[in-house]
Amino acid sequence: MTDSKQAPPNFDEHIPQLIEAYLHSSANAGPGILAIAFDSDTGDCNCNYVTINNVPPEIRESHDELLKECEEEHVPIHLIFHDSDKNFAEGTAHRFKIKAKPPEEEQNKELGVIEEE
Repeated sequence: MTDSKQAPPNFDEHIPQLIEAYLHSSANAGPGILAIAFDSDTGDCNCNYVTINNVPPEIRESHDELLKECEEEHVPIHLIFHDSDKNFAEGTAHRFKIKAKPPEEEQNKELGVIEEE
């Protein structure tokens, strides 16, 4: 019998898309974490956003620490990678902060405004 388990993908290549998904979800649902589950049998990945009120206390504490480390111009990003057959709380957390876009820049982007000099 052969083992047909799939190797996890190189998530580094997908970090920009995961950040975008996280930002979109947090803007709509409030603070939380993005749990990325990998199924080694199929090679599929599944993302679920979990609001901060629905995570275990240790993950909430970790998220609160990250918030304290962020200056006003930063946005906290909290991703957790885990096996699909396990709870996200058993996964590996990746916490970092990114520089936030100024609100007027986001507004202009949504309206399709192009800055002219």
